[in-house]
Amino acid sequence: MRILIVAGALSLGLLGASLPAAAETTTTTTPAATSTPVRTVTVQGFAEEQIAANADQATAEAVYRQGMVDAIADALGKAQLLASKTEATLGPVQSIAEGGGYIQCAGSLEYEGEQPDFGNGTVTPIFAASTNKSPVPSKAPVAKRKHRRRTAKKASASGCTLSAELTIAYQLT
Repeated sequence: MRILIVAGALSLGLLGASLPAAAETTTTTTPAATSTPVRTVTVQGFAEEQIAANADQATAEAVYRQGMVDAIADALGKAQLLASKTEATLGPVQSIAEGGGYIQCAGSLEYEGEQPDFGNGTVTPIFAASTNKSPVPSKAPVAKRKHRRRTAKKASASGCTLSAELTIAYQLT
């Protein structure tokens, strides 16, 4: 009698253990799995805008927003070119991602203004031109030549440039 009870319990246990496994392996085919994937083209837009070295918060935000608008135009132009070269037409935007930005100043000028919200959640480094002040050896005086006229050197740019970047995916039709 004990053998029948143990055998019955084992068979019920094995049967019970196999039922959930059979239910977990059941698969169904959905219409989405058999549809054609959406064709897209993904491009990066980039723009640079001039910004004063001591811009206030409102000005910095306005310049960055203009940079994003110009970056969208840059991305659209690239996407239209790629679509036309592949004999496709550009469809609606599928996704857009803000790539952040940075501010870089000319010469030894450093950006001392307010930071715009570059939107990438990290601290964006401010790139200033190298201020490595290594000693410059003195030059020997140059004798004046009668046929050469001396000209003034061009002044370097005295402002800063804000760069903005984003990535846009467009549907191709």
